[in-house]
Amino acid sequence: MDREYKFVLAIMLLAAAVMAAARLPSIVNSQAIVIDPSNTIEIEVAVGDTLWDIAESLNLPNKDVRIVIEEIKILNNLGSYTIYPGQILKVPKANELAAVK
Repeated sequence: MDREYKFVLAIMLLAAAVMAAARLPSIVNSQAIVIDPSNTIEIEVAVGDTLWDIAESLNLPNKDVRIVIEEIKILNNLGSYTIYPGQILKVPKANELAAVK
C-alpha cells in the first residue's frame, strides 16, 4: 500500500506541475510585448547581473518582470537568457508620463 500511495502522490504532483506550467504562457500573454526601439537606453552588464535583476531594476510601472525580460531579449537578439559582464544591452526605459504619476 505504501508503494501505491507514493506512486499516486508522484502522479498527482506531476499533474499539478504540468498544469502550473501550462498556465505560465497565459500569465505572460496577458500583457502585450511592445517593442519601441526609440524608447530604450543602453546599460552595461555587471558581474553577477541576470536578466531578471536588470528587468526588475528598471522599475517599469505596471509591467510584469517576465515581459520586460522578453522585451530585452528581443531588443538585443538574444537567443537565450545568458548575459555576460561588459555586454551592452538595450533596455526599455520608463515612459515619462508614467514616471510623473
